[in-house]
Amino acid sequence: MDSVYLDYIEQLISQNHKFSIATHHHKIQQEAKALIKTYKPNPNSYEFESLYGIQTEQLAALREEGHPTKLYFVYGKEWYLYLCNRIAEHPLNIFRALDDIVS
Repeated sequence: MDSVYLDYIEQLISQNHKFSIATHHHKIQQEAKALIKTYKPNPNSYEFESLYGIQTEQLAALREEGHPTKLYFVYGKEWYLYLCNRIAEHPLNIFRALDDIVS
């Protein structure tokens, strides 16, 4: 899946499309940064996105490096269902979120 995601990012960068890199996966973020360094897109054409409470230090590091970032908060009637889906996709995220809350 990682390679498919990165292939899409490369296609979007190479064709000057706007895109978002919405992942908490460190390896994908690093590979995306390498693609950004290679293609040098306009900073207004991309952003790294992350959910609040899950590995937010990675997003902060990207922001400090000069990359545009966006932090998302889950709210509304279906917030719990959305949260459960994210945890089901990667169960270890619950431990990371709890660690971030306690820290």
